[in-house]
Amino acid sequence: MVAFFKLAGDVNGDKTVNASDLTIVNRAMNTSSGQAGFNSNADVNADGKVNSKDKSIVTDNQGHTLA
Repeated sequence: MVAFFKLAGDVNGDKTVNASDLTIVNRAMNTSSGQAGFNSNADVNADGKVNSKDKSIVTDNQGHTLA
């Protein structure tokens, strides 16, 4: 199960979707589980890959604060 904050794009768990979350995803972009540079936190939708889908979730929720 993927935590709500992560599904909302809050990759680092600070309850705000911001540039820090986007940076984490960008650094791991185009990596898959087991590859160097893969960050499971950046795999927002938990499909084993960090790609445009993960980046889109973070980008779409920029500026949102989670309760």
